[in-house]
This record gives sequence, structure tokens and C-alpha cells, in this order.
Amino acid sequence: MMTPREVNALLLLARHHDTLVVNTDAAARTMEKKLPHVPFEPGVALIEDDYGSHPEPHSRVPMDTSVLRILYGRRRREFEAKQRAREPSERKP
Repeated sequence: MMTPREVNALLLLARHHDTLVVNTDAAARTMEKKLPHVPFEPGVALIEDDYGSHPEPHSRVPMDTSVLRILYGRRRREFEAKQRAREPSERKP
């Protein structure tokens, strides 16, 4: 679960790429409630990838909770596999 500081950082990052992203306390609370399952690091990667790879950046939908939820759902297994690879493995005696 993301902390309020992490949620605000995600909103600021999205706002940096797109001025249509609303960065208010209400938007932060909505994101915090609607995206409890999205970790911070994958959220950053999703925003960077989406804004960097969109074929027509001026005609895209601004980043919000629904867009992040869809993007995370598509790449969830990839992020979980990366997280498991970083964790130390338990050796059996």
C-alpha cells in the first residue's frame, strides 16, 4: 500500500508529463483509496512508460486511477516476478 507521500509523488510525476492531471488533496485521497494494490515503484514505471511510449501523446487520456489500474493489471505479473527476483532466496537445509 502506498503512503500519502508516495501517492503525491505519483501525482506530481504524472502532472510533470501532462498538465491535465489534477494534483489536489482530493485526487490524492482518491488514488490512495482506489489503488491500494499498486506498489509505488511499479506505479512510477507505469507512468514513465505510458507517457514515453504513447504514439500520440497529445491525444491521450490524462493519467488517473482508472488508467493506472488498467496498466497495472496488464503488467502485474511482470512486476511481481521482478520483486521476487530481488528478494533473497530461502535455502533449504
